[in-house]
Formats: sequence, structure tokens, C-alpha cells
Amino acid sequence: MRTCIHHLWSFERGKYQTSLCLRAVSYQSLCCRHKHITCSTTPNYSNYFIQGQHGRTISFFGSGGKDPWKKAISEAERIVGYPTSFMSLRCLLSDELASVALHVRKLVGTKHPLLQTAKNFLSDGSNSLQTRGLVVLLVSKAAGSSPSWGDGNQPLVSGIHPSQRALAEITEMIYTAFLVHRGVVDLNKTVPEDGPLKDMEFGNKMAVLSGDFLLASASAALASLKNTLVVDLISQSIDHMTRGAFTEMGVKESSPFSNVKTFDQWKDYVYLSSGSLIGHSCKAALLLANQKQEFVDAAFEFGKNLAWAQQLHQDLTIIQKEGKSNTEYLLLGPVILHNEISPLTVQSDREIIKTVQSSSAVSEAKNMCQHYVDCAMKLITEFPNKEAKEALYNLLRALTTFK
Repeated sequence: MRTCIHHLWSFERGKYQTSLCLRAVSYQSLCCRHKHITCSTTPNYSNYFIQGQHGRTISFFGSGGKDPWKKAISEAERIVGYPTSFMSLRCLLSDELASVALHVRKLVGTKHPLLQTAKNFLSDGSNSLQTRGLVVLLVSKAAGSSPSWGDGNQPLVSGIHPSQRALAEITEMIYTAFLVHRGVVDLNKTVPEDGPLKDMEFGNKMAVLSGDFLLASASAALASLKNTLVVDLISQSIDHMTRGAFTEMGVKESSPFSNVKTFDQWKDYVYLSSGSLIGHSCKAALLLANQKQEFVDAAFEFGKNLAWAQQLHQDLTIIQKEGKSNTEYLLLGPVILHNEISPLTVQSDREIIKTVQSSSAVSEAKNMCQHYVDCAMKLITEFPNKEAKEALYNLLRALTTFK
């Protein structure tokens, strides 16, 4: 397994490494099929950005904070008794996806976004990549076992039902598929610097095929849970993510201020692209445990507020650190808040950042982030498991820490 991960991490370094990786993947897929994989030798995986050819940056649901977030993730994984660094690895190690990867290696040396997606997914860093699934597991444990629990054939493990663990993996597979699909290039907007058109076309085919495979695997696993309400909830989130990708916030325009965005639009976009999946997954996890409706509704609202707080934290981090220059600055929460109060007249990215940094928009955005964190904390106050609840609190507190 260590060899496999090492060569996956070296994916872009050449066809030799890629070939070794694929052989390892093929071997591991035979050994690990239908088994939970524990990757205790692998490092934690970081928050990275995936940006499509015509969309705003979407975070992997990690945080810009280093020590508080990393510490909270490590403690949370200990509590749920399940390393989540490679929660969807079983699917990634399947023979079918290994076959696709044999073709993907032909993209080595090109500039297709699919290679960057693969690199970001497997690169080392300071934060855990698979935090959506981890949140689902923590919420499941925090809510405790229901008095009406009736499945004695599948005992709880670390206070979590096997079906809830399966749902956490499904959540990660769906989001990974979304990221892969977002890497599809608009061929009508390619430039000579992007390389040969045939490479972009081939990369698009592989991105669609890989994303579809992950989505199909997630759908099959979802059906195996045999709960129509859960299937309906997760299906809604997939629909929302697709709609979010085609909203005005999700598609890069030549001039984002041609139709000025409001903070309500920002909230809607974050909900569609991220909050819906985590909210519906938390809700579905408690439905699988036959929890009372009060807890089920609270779990959904918790996921929404967590997503808003996380994205605001990410946007604030970009503003304060003056990240990579691109027109997405105009779609960041603090910039939109500033524009609602005092419309921006400057056009260059550097001027926009300087203007926002010196305004009250940054402090207002921090207050909004704290508000969403407070709301999320309040929603799970009545959850009985104190240890898991405190782990969720620590994750939320990390989102209010700025450097």
C-alpha cells in the first residue's frame, strides 16, 4: 500500500511512475475489494482547490488554518475509530478505475486539469482531505443510538452503525466525482498555451468517464442501503451540486460585475455546491439510525451552517493572504459584502484586494463566520454523546481562527 500511495503521489513525474502506480492499484484492488482499508502509514491530506475551466474555486472542505484544524481532525478520527484520509480508496482501487487510469497516464505532460485534480487529491499537506465523511461520522456518533434501533445483526462500532460508515464513504465518492467533472475543459475557450486540442479532448473524455464511474459506484452503494428516503436526500444533493455549477456564481463570466452578486446569492451558491451534500448526508445518517425528527432536522441545519462558515473562512484566508490573482476575487464573500455597502469602482485584482482589506468588510465577514459557527454549535447542543460533540465543536472553532 505504501508503494501504491507513493507512486500515486508521483503521478505527474512520468510514465514510468504512473505505470508502477497502476500495477500497484490493480494488485491492491484484487486484495482489498469488499474490505475496509486502513491506511495508518499514509499522511494526512490537505485542503486543495479545484478550478474548472470556467468556474470559481471550490475547496475540498479543508481550512486555511494549520494547527487548530489539523489537531481537530486527528482527534476526530480517533473518536470515530476510522481513519478517513482515504475513505473512498476502495472505489479508487477497483479494477475498473485502474483500467481508466491506464488511459489517463497518456495525459502526463499535458495541461489538462484532470492531472491537477489527481495530484491535489493525493498530495501531502497539513489538513485532512476527507472531512465531509468525517463530519457525517461525528454527527452520527454525537446523536447516539436511537431507542427504536432494531438492527441487532449489525452492531455499532465506536458508536456508529455500518450503514452510517457506508454513507460517509458515499458522500466522499460523490464529491470526488463532482471535482473530477468540474475539470472538464470548454474546448471553445482553449488557447494555444493549453497545448494540442486532441489532448484536451482526450482529457475531457477521461474526466467524464472517471467522474461517471465514481458517481455510478456511489449510486450503487447508496441503493444497497435499502432506504428510499436516504436515496432521495442524496439524490437531491447531487441535483443541487449540478445546479450550483451552472449558476452565475459557478460560471466565470468575462465581467463578473456585469450582474453584481449579492451575499444572498453567495449563500445560495455555497449551499448548492457544498452545503446541500453535507447537510443531506448528516440528515440521512440519522435517518438510518431511526433518530427522532428533532435530531434529524438539526443535523441538516448543522451541515448548512458548517458549509457557510467553512467557505467564509476560506474566502477570508484568500483575501488576507492575497492568494493567486484571478477574477474569482470578485466572487469571494468579503468582496461581495463590501460591494453591497460600497460598490467597487476599481477593476484590477490587486486594487480590489487592497480596497477590501482596508474596509469593514473583512471584520463583517469574520462576524458572519462566527455567527454560522455559533448557530451550528447551538443546533447540536442536545446531542447526547459529549466526546463526538466536542470534536465537532473543535472543528467549528478552528474555522474562527485566522492568521
